[in-house]
Amino acid sequence: MKIAPFLTSVVLAVWVIAIAIISVQNATPVSLKFLTFQSIQIPMGLVLAFKS
Repeated sequence: MKIAPFLTSVVLAVWVIAIAIISVQNATPVSLKFLTFQSIQIPMGLVLAFKS
């Protein structure tokens, strides 16, 4: 059994679980701003999920 793919899978799983927990806890709506553009208000968890 090779250890590198296993460790990669474990790290990826922990990262996904951490993002899921943070997403559930951060349900506050936010809007993203870039120069003069502004997005609709979406939950912070979605912003984190798409940013990662």
